[in-house]
Amino acid sequence: MKKVMVVLAALCGSLAISGVAATSASAGTVNEYSRYVPVAPTALLDTRASMAVNNLGAAPYGKVPKQTTVNVQVTGRAGIPSDGSVTAVAVSLGGFFPARSISGIVAWPTGSPRPTRYPYFTHTLRNVIPAIVPVGVDGKISIFAESAMYLLLDVYGYFTTEELPSMGATGVAGPTGAVGATGATGAQGDTGLTGSSGVQGPTGVVGATGATGAQGDTGLTGSTGVAGPTGTQGSGGSTGPIGLQGIQGPVGATGPSGATGPAGPTGPQGFVYGSFLAGDATTWVPNTLGPIDLLTAGSASGYDYVTVTLNVSADRTGGTGLWVGTLECGFVATSGTVNGATAVTNIVFDGATPYSPGSPLTVQAVVHEGATGTLQCQVYETASTADHPTVAVLIAAAVGVSVNNSNSTYANFTPILPPL
Repeated sequence: MKKVMVVLAALCGSLAISGVAATSASAGTVNEYSRYVPVAPTALLDTRASMAVNNLGAAPYGKVPKQTTVNVQVTGRAGIPSDGSVTAVAVSLGGFFPARSISGIVAWPTGSPRPTRYPYFTHTLRNVIPAIVPVGVDGKISIFAESAMYLLLDVYGYFTTEELPSMGATGVAGPTGAVGATGATGAQGDTGLTGSSGVQGPTGVVGATGATGAQGDTGLTGSTGVAGPTGTQGSGGSTGPIGLQGIQGPVGATGPSGATGPAGPTGPQGFVYGSFLAGDATTWVPNTLGPIDLLTAGSASGYDYVTVTLNVSADRTGGTGLWVGTLECGFVATSGTVNGATAVTNIVFDGATPYSPGSPLTVQAVVHEGATGTLQCQVYETASTADHPTVAVLIAAAVGVSVNNSNSTYANFTPILPPL
C-alpha cells in the first residue's frame, strides 16, 4: 500500500476543535505521482436521523455504540473513481456527543491496524475536523467511535495516481498573413489651447466723422390742461320706476343694559378656616414666636390623605434695608403617626419693596388610623436689618379622603383659628 501522510487540522493549535480525538498515522510521503482532484462536497455518512445519510445502508440511524468501528465506502461515490487509482481522500470527520464528557474518534485505511494513540478533547456538543485519510481495502476507510455518538463524514477531494494526458509537440508555424487594409481616418482631435496675446500695435489714424444717427423716440405726452367751466344744467327727467328692495343692512348695536336687580341673600361661608399674623414691625422677632397652629386633621377609621392650600402674603411698610426669610408650613403628629412634607416659600424685602412677598403653598400629609395631625406654620429669618415684615397666612382650601378598605369618606378638619 502506498504511504500517505494523514493531516488533521485538529492537531494544529490554531485549528484545534475540542471534543474529538484527532486521527494520527505513521508519517510517510505522498506518492510523488499522486495529484489532488477536488469534488463537490458530499455527505458519505451522517447517522443523525434528520440527515438520513447511512453509508449505502451499511450503518443504522442514531448514535453509533461505543467502541464501534464503521467502514465507509468512499470510492465509486461523489465522483471518486473506483479503478484503483485513488490513494487518499480529503474529508471532514465529525462526532456529536453530550457536553461535559470526554471521548475521541479516529479514522484510518480499512484493512490496516487501528492507531492506538490519539488526543482527547472535552466539553462540547459538535466537533468537525478536516483530514486526509489513505484509502484501504476495496476503497474504504474505517472510523472508530470511543463513546456512543453520532458520526458524520463529508468528502471534498481525492488523490489519484492517474496522470494527466501529455501535451503534443508544437506544430510548424504557418505563413505570415497578408497585410490588412488601412483603417479609416480617426476623428479630428480637440482644438489646441489659444496662444498668448501678441504685443499691442501702434494707435491707428483717427477715422472720419460718422453719419448722423437716426431720429430719437417721440417724447412723453404733456400733462392735461385746465378743465373748462361747467355747462348749464339740463332740465330734470321724469321719475323712474321704484327699484327692487335692497339687501337687509347689518344688525344695529346692542342697547344699554337694564338696571341691576336686587342682591340675593348671602350664601353660606365657603371652606375658609381663618388667618394669623406672625408679629408686626415693632414687636415680632423671627424664630422666637414659635410655630402657630392653623387646623387639625384626624382619622377615626382608615387613613386620611390630606391636602391643604395656603395663600401667603407679607408687608413691610416703612421698612429699611434688606430683609430675607422663609415661611415653612407642615403637619406634625399631635397623636399617633402622621407622614408629610414641609412646604417652603421665600420672603425678601429691600426696604418696603417686596422682591418676594411669599407664594401659595400646598401641604400634604397622610394621617394614620386613630392619629391626629396639626398644620403649623413658622417664619424664619436668614438676613435682616430689623424692621421685620408682617406675614399673613390664609387657608384657601382643605380637602382630604379617609380610606378604610374599599370604603372612603371625606376627612374631618377642625380649625384652630376662627374663620375670617
